[in-house]
Amino acid sequence: MSSESPAADAHVRRFWAEYDALLKAYRVPAKAIPWYRRRVEGYIEAPPDRRLRDHTPDDLETSLNDMGRDARLSDSQFRQIVDALRLLFQKVLAVPWSAQFDWRRWSDGSKELGVDHRTVARTCEKTRALGGKAKKAPGLAARHPEIYGRFLAAARIPDYSISTERSYLGWIDRFLLRHSDHPLESLGEAHVRSCLEDLAVMRKVAGATQGQAPQPSARSSRPCHSRMITIRSGSTL
Repeated sequence: MSSESPAADAHVRRFWAEYDALLKAYRVPAKAIPWYRRRVEGYIEAPPDRRLRDHTPDDLETSLNDMGRDARLSDSQFRQIVDALRLLFQKVLAVPWSAQFDWRRWSDGSKELGVDHRTVARTCEKTRALGGKAKKAPGLAARHPEIYGRFLAAARIPDYSISTERSYLGWIDRFLLRHSDHPLESLGEAHVRSCLEDLAVMRKVAGATQGQAPQPSARSSRPCHSRMITIRSGSTL
């Protein structure tokens, strides 16, 4: 957007004045406004060399892909680029395709996900990371990290949701807390039965809740409770 005449220079000044006013209207912090301008300037200076209104979604995606490979950019800086360009194309230029462009995917895609985020918690690397932090976790993970890792593997073979997996682990932890004065290898069917009876009679836990762990898996010929409840040393968890 270089100026080749006084008229062109005035047009550039009006463009940036409009963009700055928009940033203020959207309450972009004053200290961030120069950075938003730099993000847009960086986009304008890159190919393709044509009018901004003629740019296409493919042009924008190509540019964002290129910028996303820049290891010098932090996650927050990349999200700032996405937001700066969103305001440019949606609010200043108002190009028709900008309303359908998936801005959120680009912005959210730059966020670093935590170890237990539901979209990444199931990878082998994350499983090992969780096991490595077991000493800070309660219940099974803290007391028996190796069996905890086997529990995770057993829960994930039939593809249970991450929320179901955590619910199962919560009940196992309650069971271990109830029998904390017994070695794990000494616990058996009688201990499980007494725990379930206590839940049903004394605590009035709903039958549907009690039935979470014992239900057979639709994707496995082995009953779920043989993996979830039989967690003693030497078991087939």
